[in-house]
Amino acid sequence: MGSISKSDGFSSFQERDVVTFDESESIRVFEDMLREADELPGVANSVGPEYDIEVHFEDGETNRYYLWLNDDPKSVSSLYDADDTNIGYRLPADVTEELIDLLESGD
Repeated sequence: MGSISKSDGFSSFQERDVVTFDESESIRVFEDMLREADELPGVANSVGPEYDIEVHFEDGETNRYYLWLNDDPKSVSSLYDADDTNIGYRLPADVTEELIDLLESGD
């Protein structure tokens, strides 16, 4: 299961106004996001993230991420571990498009 909310920035992880996705097609988008992301060197953007994401695994583990989405195919969307912003990932254009579609369907 995955949850997404508009971010308040790095200072806190948004826990209200959360949209939860637990249908199989939505879960596949989160799986693609994690599987297809390429690791990025360096620290997260100095500009606050657009979204806070929680991914809940079947074993009970929960991972939190900060997400910057960019719908321009020439620019990079990125995902950073909320617990360690030194660990970041570049999202492929097709995964970015899936996430945008998912967010638009959740409105």
